[in-house]
Amino acid sequence: MAELDLTVRHADPQIVNQIWQRIIKTSEGAALATETTSGYEITSGYHPLLINHTLVEIAARNFNTLTIPAWNDEQIEFARNIAATLQTPGELNPAIIQPPYPAREVNASTDVGDISWVVPTVGIFTMSWIPGTAAHSWQAVAASGSSLGIQGAYVAAEVIAATTADLLLNPGLIQTAQQEMQKAKGETFIYKPLLGTREPDLNYHNK
Repeated sequence: MAELDLTVRHADPQIVNQIWQRIIKTSEGAALATETTSGYEITSGYHPLLINHTLVEIAARNFNTLTIPAWNDEQIEFARNIAATLQTPGELNPAIIQPPYPAREVNASTDVGDISWVVPTVGIFTMSWIPGTAAHSWQAVAASGSSLGIQGAYVAAEVIAATTADLLLNPGLIQTAQQEMQKAKGETFIYKPLLGTREPDLNYHNK
């Protein structure tokens, strides 16, 4: 018996499905060639992030109105110590923590992607890590829990609050964002969660 755990990723859900169908055929072909059997189960899946440029522009504009305090000596020393542990550290340039912040599309595996196909959604990034830090690393954790992380959280809170205020005070923006989402999805799109085929393991406490 052989078992594989595979992940298929692509920004286009249709291409994800095409790739997955080829993987199934590859498995079936290998089973036929070896006179064995094959099977599969889907444990979970996410829709890609559906970018809403209306909301991106509002959030980016609010970013650009902020004046962020420069790192103090203690923060700079902390950043240098973390950078020394990184495989490919980025430039510790104080200018990079200041606006303007360019709006850009980011691909990631996240359940927020599913939300973005149901309601207009925007995500923001604030600088809490040292340039060159890899996600899911101890350096990311250390920086997030430091004063740099707290400062980044304050920045995020300000942008979220200002963006929310813009939408509440200008209902037309919400309508524009909804229209953009509907156009991007297409008239025939029907949202279906990619929950997979595995039954939930509800008896794990008894194992």
